[in-house]
Amino acid sequence: MKKCFKCGALCDYKYDLCYDCYKAYENGEWYETENGYIKVYRPEHPKAGEDGYVYEHTLKAQQKYKRELEAGEVVHHRDGNKKNNHWSNLEIMTRSEHWHEHND
Repeated sequence: MKKCFKCGALCDYKYDLCYDCYKAYENGEWYETENGYIKVYRPEHPKAGEDGYVYEHTLKAQQKYKRELEAGEVVHHRDGNKKNNHWSNLEIMTRSEHWHEHND
């Protein structure tokens, strides 16, 4: 068995997703962007786009740090895996810090 990349549960369902995460995907509750990030449907969220979706890593980081992102802040995936939105893998930093993290 493998782990669901979305929630971490053990699964043997297709697409490396457990049944619940696959059904949520089918129902339009989340999707993977062309550049590999996960977006979830939260139209009430202040960072939601016109389509009502917001980046999952933004939501998780805001929950972890118990605050909204400030202007000029971004969420960094420590392991470089854009789908790994576990709270321990996310860090809020400035755009400048983030640029240096990836370019130094």
